[in-house]
Amino acid sequence: GRELPVHGEPGSGEYLAPSLFPVIYDENMRLLVDRNRMDPDFAARWGAALFSRSFDEAPHRDRIGENPFRIIATGLFGVVPSDPKIPSSDADVLLHSESGRRLLREGRILIIYRDPPPEED
Repeated sequence: GRELPVHGEPGSGEYLAPSLFPVIYDENMRLLVDRNRMDPDFAARWGAALFSRSFDEAPHRDRIGENPFRIIATGLFGVVPSDPKIPSSDADVLLHSESGRRLLREGRILIIYRDPPPEED
């Protein structure tokens, strides 16, 4: 895992904190995912995104499909840094295709994260 910069806090670095309904932005703070933009049936079924510590995608194929679009977060947003920011170019790919917009509406998102290292005494 690695620390990511937190929006609006120069010089900061945090680890992603999992949450049931993360909000996802692009680097220009364009809102991509939040519970109010989701299909209510999918929001109730599994939330906006699934968080996993494992790179093994196989158990999540029913949610993310056989050939998922992989994106690396560039930053975080929020008081508790649970909201990832992604490159605007990747956001454009998602927003400019019907299949990409469907992935966002249906919460077909797997976020792989790492816990912060233990505090040193």
